[in-house]
Amino acid sequence: MNRINLNIVFKKYSKIFQNSVKNVLRKEKKVASGDTLRSILVKTFSNPNSSGLYLYANKTFEFIQSGRRPGKNPPYSAILRWVKNKPVSLKFGYNEKKAASAIMRGIGQKGIEPTNIAEQALSNILPSLIQEASAAYIRDVETAIKKGKDNVN
Repeated sequence: MNRINLNIVFKKYSKIFQNSVKNVLRKEKKVASGDTLRSILVKTFSNPNSSGLYLYANKTFEFIQSGRRPGKNPPYSAILRWVKNKPVSLKFGYNEKKAASAIMRGIGQKGIEPTNIAEQALSNILPSLIQEASAAYIRDVETAIKKGKDNVN
């Protein structure tokens, strides 16, 4: 069955979902350099058995989204870049390098709590997405039935 109407809805919601993810990142104050924010991309997919949305983002988003277990230090270079980009108040006579080392060790020991950005973003748009996708799918089924009847005669 051809899902033309459903794919149109997913195309529309790819931008809406992308913007929703970015808005939740901002709301949760998870934007430092803006690299992760700029990496957010939502694309549609369609194959014979399903249609939907894919969310693409950089590696940092994975840790913001899912958290990080304690036990292993994150890369020092990534933390140092974050310290330089985020307005971090340096205390105890720390410079940026010492602060990055301390933050890296703290994350390694305590981990990072997940924020579930994608779930929050999806819950913001889900009611309208379900409504529009359902109506579009019904139109696609009706079209397929009509074409099937036309092919019989």
